[in-house]
Amino acid sequence: MLQVYLLRHAKSSWDNLELDDIDRPLNKRGMRNAKQFSKILDKRKFQIGQIICSPSKRTTSTYNIISNSFDRSVKFTIDNDIYECPPNILVSKIKKLKKNTLIIGHNPSLIESINILCNSNIEHFPTCAFAIISFKNSWTIDKILKPKNKNY
Repeated sequence: MLQVYLLRHAKSSWDNLELDDIDRPLNKRGMRNAKQFSKILDKRKFQIGQIICSPSKRTTSTYNIISNSFDRSVKFTIDNDIYECPPNILVSKIKKLKKNTLIIGHNPSLIESINILCNSNIEHFPTCAFAIISFKNSWTIDKILKPKNKNY
């Protein structure tokens, strides 16, 4: 069974409105949530074979905070195509995966891709939310973890 893990980047800062969207950093809450999520990764030991990340500062910063939770042999790739991509691009990429993969990206692409693949109707996928979807005979949602105030 193939598993795909979809992580929305942690909360970004809007303090500097002159920054391009791709360059927005994490804010304090985002850094805190990413550190909390890293603890979940440490406890659960997900079987992740590769990591694909959007090139934005907020996604790469989220990855940098959680990266110690992964074995160093896990391949990390920046994929420019998943920054601000329509869901059909992400769905196509997910359908081509051959090993368990973590994708760190953005809404609305993530939530819309989950809804398309799993024939679901998720309405809210907050920053630092983490979805586990699986493919056996069809795509299903196994679990969605969402940050709650100070704790996951």
